[in-house]
Amino acid sequence: MRSKIYILGASGSSSWSGSDGLWIRTAKLLVRKHQVCTISPLSKKTVLEHGLNPYRHIQLPALTKKPFLSRIALKVYGIGILACIKPKSNDVVLFSQGSIDTFFDAMYWRWLNRLRCKRISLTQLNTEIRAYPLGQVQAGKSFFKGTSTNVFVSQRNLDVAKRQFLYDFPNSRVIYNAPKFDLDQLPWPENDVIQLASVGRFEAETKGQLVLLESLAQLKHKPWALNIYGNGPDEGLIREAIKYFGLGERCSIHGYVNHPEEIWSSNHALVLFSSMEGFPLVIAEAMLSGRVCAVSDVGGNRELFEGQQMELISSPGSIPSTVATISTLLQKTTQELRELGNSNALVARRHHLNESMAVLANEIETLMDDEQY
Repeated sequence: MRSKIYILGASGSSSWSGSDGLWIRTAKLLVRKHQVCTISPLSKKTVLEHGLNPYRHIQLPALTKKPFLSRIALKVYGIGILACIKPKSNDVVLFSQGSIDTFFDAMYWRWLNRLRCKRISLTQLNTEIRAYPLGQVQAGKSFFKGTSTNVFVSQRNLDVAKRQFLYDFPNSRVIYNAPKFDLDQLPWPENDVIQLASVGRFEAETKGQLVLLESLAQLKHKPWALNIYGNGPDEGLIREAIKYFGLGERCSIHGYVNHPEEIWSSNHALVLFSSMEGFPLVIAEAMLSGRVCAVSDVGGNRELFEGQQMELISSPGSIPSTVATISTLLQKTTQELRELGNSNALVARRHHLNESMAVLANEIETLMDDEQY
C-alpha cells in the first residue's frame, strides 16, 4: 500500500506567517513523488498562491484573536475535523508547531497521541523563560519520546527544550528555516546614509519595534534612516511611537513587501531586537542577500554569526545594550559593512539556507515504508 504524507501546520492564523515557510517549501518538494495531504488554517487558495498543490488540503479553523466562547466552539469543530483524518500505519505525519508547547492544545493533543504511524515534530519557537508544571513536563517528555524525529529551527531552541522537559532529545536535529524564495546576493546599495531595515510582524511585544525606536531616539546625532516593513495589530502603536520619540523625519513605514529583494536592494542592515525567536526568516534573507544584521540575543538570532558580525548582538529588552549595538553598527565604514555583508552571504550559503527544506524532506522520506524505499 502506498504511503501518504500528512503535514499539519498548527498555526492559529489563516494568513501566511514565517512559521509556515519551512513546511510549505518542504511539501512543494514532496508532492513531486508522493501523495501529500496538508492540514492547516491556511486556505487552499493561500496554499496554491505559495506554489503548493497538495493531493488534498484540509482547512482547520483559525483561532487567533477570536473571543473566548468562539475559540472554544472552533476548537471543538477542529477536533471533529481531525478525528475524521486517520493516517494508516505506513504513513508519516509532520506536525509543524508554532511554539514548543502547541502540541498540548486540545485541538491537537488527542489526535497526535492516537496516531499509529511515524511522526516528526517541527518546532518553530521556544519561549526561553517558560517553565512547565511537573505534569506537563512528564506529558511533554512522553510526547517527544514517541516522536521519530524532533526538529528544531535553532540549536538554542533545542537546548532550552532540554531544560524545560528534562529530556536529552536523542531523537532530535536542527534544520534552519528556509526563505520563502531562492535568494542570491544583491549589489551593495549606493546610498551615503546607512539604511536600516526593520522587517517583521507589527507585534511590539515580541518583535521589539518600540525597543528599536527608543534606542534610535538616543542616536539622532548620527546619520541613519529606518525603513519599517510588515503589517499587524500594532501598526498604530508603532506610528504613535515614531511621533513620541521625534523620529518622523527619519522613519518610513512601507507595509508588507512580498519579495525580500524589494527590501534588500535598498537597505544595508537588518535591525531585529525581538524578545523571542526560533530562527527568523528575515535573518536568513538578509544574510543570503549579503547584508549586515544587528540583533538581540534570543533564539537562533546569533547562531550563524562569525567574525565582526558577533559585535552586533544586544541583550534582549535592554535599551543601553541596544543603543551600544546600533552605535557600533553606525561607526563602521562603508567598506567594513560591505565586507561584512559579503561574509554573511558566504556563511549563509555554507549552511545551505536556501536548501534546508530538502533536508527536512529527506528526513520524512527516510521514515516512509513505501516499496520504493
